[in-house]
Amino acid sequence: MSLIPLVAYLIRQAAYDSEAAQDFYDAALASGQTRDLVGADIEDQELDELNPTEWQWYAGWRQELGGDLNPTLIQHLTQVSMSRYSRFKLRRLILRDPPTNRYAAERVDAGEPPYGAIWLTEQAGSAQVAQATELMDDALQCATDASWFLLNQLTTVGEYRGTIARTLTAFAEARGITSGLRQRWGLEG
Repeated sequence: MSLIPLVAYLIRQAAYDSEAAQDFYDAALASGQTRDLVGADIEDQELDELNPTEWQWYAGWRQELGGDLNPTLIQHLTQVSMSRYSRFKLRRLILRDPPTNRYAAERVDAGEPPYGAIWLTEQAGSAQVAQATELMDDALQCATDASWFLLNQLTTVGEYRGTIARTLTAFAEARGITSGLRQRWGLEG
């Protein structure tokens, strides 16, 4: 049995109140259930336990403590993230994901991609021009290895790769960005 239904009330409180968030962390540590909460498998039937803001908080909390991206939760948040801010928070979660960043940093025969890299590739490949621009902006904002992976995907796959490549080139030229970084973005090489 998952712990999510048992702690949903506490997650709801923690998502909106920093003192409650600290209490949640302390209670998880004290109970010895931290590992179970950080690595909990989230099932489709549990998604109604929390609203998107609360799930977003929980996903960030578990990531801070070394938990992985849960595909069920990420797909749910992808579908329900309507505001620009919620889309940024979701992308930031993935762009800061340690396994995704390790995979992106290795770049050469890195093996089986983690879920975050798969998600980023799917997002880049299916984006419309406005979405692709948002993805680019979010990647530049986060500035991680996964961000450079995403920028490379945006400039090499997808319908709007030329538009993104031109925008990134102008961005790089205006800021004197090195050719090494441009190459990681898929602009040179």
